[in-house]
Amino acid sequence: QHLIGGIFCIPSIFFGAHFPQAVASALAKHGCLMEAGWEFQDLAERFYQVFVKNDWTKNSPTSLRTLVLHHSMGLSIIVPLNIYFGDNRLYHEGMFLMQGVSAFCITSQYYSYTLNTEKPWDMIQMKVLSMSNFLIMFYCRIIGFGGIMMKILPIIYDQNQILAIAGIVTTILMQYLNFKFLRSNFSRAVKYAFLPLPPVKK
Repeated sequence: QHLIGGIFCIPSIFFGAHFPQAVASALAKHGCLMEAGWEFQDLAERFYQVFVKNDWTKNSPTSLRTLVLHHSMGLSIIVPLNIYFGDNRLYHEGMFLMQGVSAFCITSQYYSYTLNTEKPWDMIQMKVLSMSNFLIMFYCRIIGFGGIMMKILPIIYDQNQILAIAGIVTTILMQYLNFKFLRSNFSRAVKYAFLPLPPVKK
């Protein structure tokens, strides 16, 4: 979902001169809606598990708090942004950074589960992936996303103050979650950066 949603934002961001604006904006808005749609079904599924089935096995209080932080932005402002600012390239770029970095980090993390760090080549891959995840997360979710929100929120505020306030609140929540993810990625990157390469087995 993150990968496809991020790809749908690419024409507007990188190939705007080669795509009709209506087409590029429509693709980007659909990519953003994919994020909101996935979050809505995830929220509905977990609501059913907890309040109907009374099943907490996959829904610890910690995971539910993380879910609320993660879903707050998508569920509260994506639809209004699509309606009122759907052609804004900054909006598309922000969603591309959020979804694109998630797609990369999740894919590389799953791939890392297949690595055997007792083998030199696999350890090298683990070092590269861990550091790449941290650097990409830092740039895209902290610097890139934070900078875009600082640019677009004043534009939104001039036209819709309620939506701007919702954007400010959800941006703070999302950045808090981003720093938690970044801290985890940093610890992982440092851990593998200082681990020696295993000897080559003959």
